[in-house]
Amino acid sequence: MFAAAAHMDLVRLAIPRRVYTQSHIDYVVEMILEVWKHRDGIPGMRLTYEAPFLRHFTAHLEPLPVAVALNSDSSITAR
Repeated sequence: MFAAAAHMDLVRLAIPRRVYTQSHIDYVVEMILEVWKHRDGIPGMRLTYEAPFLRHFTAHLEPLPVAVALNSDSSITAR
């Protein structure tokens, strides 16, 4: 919807209150940091299907080809 105007790809992490302990949150933080460390080796994904509403629940994704993901002239990147 706003892909052309987006300057960054962001991830929203929603955590319900009073459900998880501090230990759960610490684990999530550790895993996010691990993903960040290995971000250059994680291939990009292409959205192949999105529902008209709440697309994040039913989206279909496929990995980007390596040649496209590594092409610095393209607006599509591996990150």
